[in-house]
Amino acid sequence: AVEISQEALDLNQKNAELNQVQDRWQGRLGNGFDFLKALSSHREKFDVITLVDVIEHLKYPEKLLKRLKPLLLDEGRLLLSVPNVAHASVRLELLNGGFEYEQAGILDNTHLKFFTLKSIQTLLASVGYKVHEVDYTWHDLPDEVIAHYLQTAGLEVTPQALETFHAPEAVAYQFIISASPESLEEHKTVMPMSIK
Repeated sequence: AVEISQEALDLNQKNAELNQVQDRWQGRLGNGFDFLKALSSHREKFDVITLVDVIEHLKYPEKLLKRLKPLLLDEGRLLLSVPNVAHASVRLELLNGGFEYEQAGILDNTHLKFFTLKSIQTLLASVGYKVHEVDYTWHDLPDEVIAHYLQTAGLEVTPQALETFHAPEAVAYQFIISASPESLEEHKTVMPMSIK
């Protein structure tokens, strides 16, 4: 792990201990991009690289994703998580003309990019990654909350409308994706995977 703050590094180490992987965990305090340059020059390769709540904070996430590819072993995986801007809470706010940044969460005021399942898969494919698995954390809104927002927007509350806001891509709060670099032969337009 490379963290810019000691507090984040300490939390990362505690997490490794809780998951009983502290013997395989290494942490460094510093700038992640400087660390990437050093790793590239030493030709280091890794089984797994994690980007947990990272790429939505970058102006050009595709540049980081490209720079990480040579650091993965042939069978290595990139694990990343991104918030889902198509979550029911955001959809309902948009129906009522709202899109308010927050201190944390999907509309965190430090996010520079927003992703849906399709857009994150498209980004990964465009820079040469093959998606292997998609999982998600979820937060399902109660029918009463959905009904309130729909009625406020002047829309009828129907079983179909409620079902739409309980669909997997609407309850997915954050996507967790496992991907690996494609070989040149594999690199082609890939149809996005769906979540169940």
